[in-house]
Amino acid sequence: MATLLVDHEVTDYAAWRTVYDTVDGARARAGVTSHRVLQDTANPNHVVVEHVFPNAAGAGAFLDNQDLREAMGRAGVIPGSVRALVLDDVS
Repeated sequence: MATLLVDHEVTDYAAWRTVYDTVDGARARAGVTSHRVLQDTANPNHVVVEHVFPNAAGAGAFLDNQDLREAMGRAGVIPGSVRALVLDDVS
């Protein structure tokens, strides 16, 4: 199992969330088995998204997906704020 964490700033959380919710099908097609959204308590426009995949290859492929990048642009993700990590479950 692998987890993709994407830490980023958005211009408006509500607008970002609208776009995020519309790409649920793309997440499923990419192999996401579960996901959750975390929001900074001090700054609601600072968001961390967790996507779980069966393996690291799937997480990496999703991160490189052009459709994901376009959706992030539509959602108001601030360029240069994105920090992504693909983490293996080693428990």
